[in-house]
Amino acid sequence: MALIDHIQVALDRIITQYRESQILKDVIQIYGAEANELEQAFCDLINSHNIDDAEGDQLDIIGIIVGQPRTLLDANVLFFFGFDGAAGAEAFGTLTDPTVGARWRSLSEDPTGNLVLSDTEYRLFIRARIKKNNTRATPEDIISIIRFIFEAPLVNIVEGNDAEYCVQIGKLLTLNEQALIANTDLVPKPSGVSVCYSYFDPTSFLAFSDVNGVVIPGSQGFGTVANPGIGGNFGSIINL
Repeated sequence: MALIDHIQVALDRIITQYRESQILKDVIQIYGAEANELEQAFCDLINSHNIDDAEGDQLDIIGIIVGQPRTLLDANVLFFFGFDGAAGAEAFGTLTDPTVGARWRSLSEDPTGNLVLSDTEYRLFIRARIKKNNTRATPEDIISIIRFIFEAPLVNIVEGNDAEYCVQIGKLLTLNEQALIANTDLVPKPSGVSVCYSYFDPTSFLAFSDVNGVVIPGSQGFGTVANPGIGGNFGSIINL
């Protein structure tokens, strides 16, 4: 929400007769400053109910409204940085590949049992709950939900055999984003239907260059042994 500078608005409205009155300008500065403080307070109040801007208690309120608690009943759902062999432990991540590595666990977090989500993780779950509360699980709904939750630019649904389909997500998902799909019910699906999930790099993936004459952005062919820098990347399956 854009802030209004009430001081400038008032100064601009001074009629010509009083434009050189310093006393009037000083009065406007005093009362305008108070108006600007109120303006900032109201804007903060509005923005605190925005998922992307809310933090802490404000985010908890949004979660209560949509029916998504901050505490998960199973700490093993998400991954953390830790020693090799420990339950849910992962190595350091990289700046270029969000699919590897995991976040640090704070000293106050219990390694087993219930888990209190961080603000970043909680926003992801709230987004998923909002969409699930308003879905009929049609193909269009599922595509819209996944694009909204994971901010994925490209999502495809491929029909399989009877009562089976696969969702292809055009984004390199983090480990915890993959865990949300594999271990929770926040991504809806029709009852009695089998579903698989995969993800791929939307900027360079192995696929046909066109389908019925329509060029697929980001699609690449096979690479070569002599030149590994060419060719698209294979997608990855999410283990359910």
